[in-house]
Amino acid sequence: MKSGYFVEIPFVRAIACLMIVFVHVTAVAYSRTEGFSYGPNLFVNQFSRLGTPVFAVISAFLLFSSVKKRGFKLRQFLLSRTSKVVAPFAVWTIVYLTVDWFAGEVVLGGRQMAGYFVLGTGYYHLYFMVTVIQFYIFFR
Repeated sequence: MKSGYFVEIPFVRAIACLMIVFVHVTAVAYSRTEGFSYGPNLFVNQFSRLGTPVFAVISAFLLFSSVKKRGFKLRQFLLSRTSKVVAPFAVWTIVYLTVDWFAGEVVLGGRQMAGYFVLGTGYYHLYFMVTVIQFYIFFR
């Protein structure tokens, strides 16, 4: 462990990623009127929701470990996080809003657009990306 590489981390991250996939796969069986009609599907969906916080905690641990070992360079950090987190968040928000706009489900205006990007309300699961971005702001 002298090299600073944690052998177990990729396995835990892989499990967390699979749990996130399970949340999305089992959500297909959810009905707004009946909820989950199959008990095991409900269990897998709810249990797998732990994958997102586990993934976030692992990422925070690795970020802290990296900064502790190599130091903190603001420019490198901003470039890295912008390309890996902020840009995909912006792209997917625009994609979701465009699809909803063509479907007539959303009205695009100044204040609404600001809310979509600041609050992550462009689509229901994008709020987490805003949470991650806020963690990065507080990390600095």
